[in-house]
Amino acid sequence: MASGGTRLDRHREPSRRKRKWIAESTNRWRIVLNGNVASVTSTSGTGDSQTATFSVERTTQGLLLIHADRPPGASSQIITIDTSNGSFVYSDQHTNPLWNRATVFFGACQPTT
Repeated sequence: MASGGTRLDRHREPSRRKRKWIAESTNRWRIVLNGNVASVTSTSGTGDSQTATFSVERTTQGLLLIHADRPPGASSQIITIDTSNGSFVYSDQHTNPLWNRATVFFGACQPTT
């Protein structure tokens, strides 16, 4: 996972010093495709799970999943999957009174039965 962005300092001035690189090999994602809809469940290493609905767009390179049930003002979430090699990238970005930031997870898909 990579995370970074701009955080306001104590004088309410932007500071680009906030960057992180974290290896989180214990996160698991389960993506169930059903036509143009995907159910995505992410489980962290602590066992916390979250499920969300994504709309699915098929592209020439693979799949583009866009968070479908995002409430107004919540972070947008995008998942891209390269169907030729199973790689995926998840990203979200958000701004609030303290920061403007983005987070990226990446990995490989493995089929389950």
